[in-house]
Amino acid sequence: MPEEDIKVLEDQKTELYLGIRGNCPVIRLVDKTTGEEWKSYETKEYYTDLKSESQIRLISSLMTVYYTDFNDVDESVMTGVAGCETTYQVDENTLELLVDFTEEAIQVKVEISLENGGIKARIPFNGIRENDSHRIVSIELFPCFEMSRPDEDGYVFIPDGSGVLLDFAEKKNVSLNYWSVYSPSNMDIDERQENADNGIYYASIPVYGMKKGDKAFCGIITEGAADAQIALAPSGYRLNMYRIYPSFTYRKRYTYQLTE
Repeated sequence: MPEEDIKVLEDQKTELYLGIRGNCPVIRLVDKTTGEEWKSYETKEYYTDLKSESQIRLISSLMTVYYTDFNDVDESVMTGVAGCETTYQVDENTLELLVDFTEEAIQVKVEISLENGGIKARIPFNGIRENDSHRIVSIELFPCFEMSRPDEDGYVFIPDGSGVLLDFAEKKNVSLNYWSVYSPSNMDIDERQENADNGIYYASIPVYGMKKGDKAFCGIITEGAADAQIALAPSGYRLNMYRIYPSFTYRKRYTYQLTE
């Protein structure tokens, strides 16, 4: 990985830069006309309320991977920092990042390209490698993309009903909220009950976004919708920052109570 940010992709409207913060690959999209930037990470200078090493790692994470150890079937969380090695290549108009979690022997490939003034990112199914004991449960992609302090002038857009704007200035609970992109009409009974127990809502459209000051972004989930969720982390949940991002489920958990 480059020690300094390097330009890896370019089109008529934007440039994409790749860099590393700590041990994490990060990306930065730049508008060629205005110089405005959109980043997958944030700096310590912008977010000065860091209290732990895990928070420092989180603000630079390109992804968060949840996995299960099949030896004791205990779900764990792993971020793209400790024990992580990243290689990259540019194939035609696509940046390919291979993130290798060496301790868990898990590899995840992320493909990023430029499209219509923005970025298109995907995790190809054949780009995931696991071992016999550690298996992926879910992946959160760009969990800190353009995250915002609560004192910024802005809001989060969530796909609840016809769409809801949550102003940063409003006081809210600090729990993590999900909107499932999977239509409930096609959902199996176990998943429907699990979602109800965990407070997971249903997205009317697979769209989310955020406005921060004079700039904004909009995300659209176009593939993997059957196993995708939109996650909203309000200020106070792990960080005093607002975050919204997609999460993709690879394995589901089921609980059955058996009686004689």
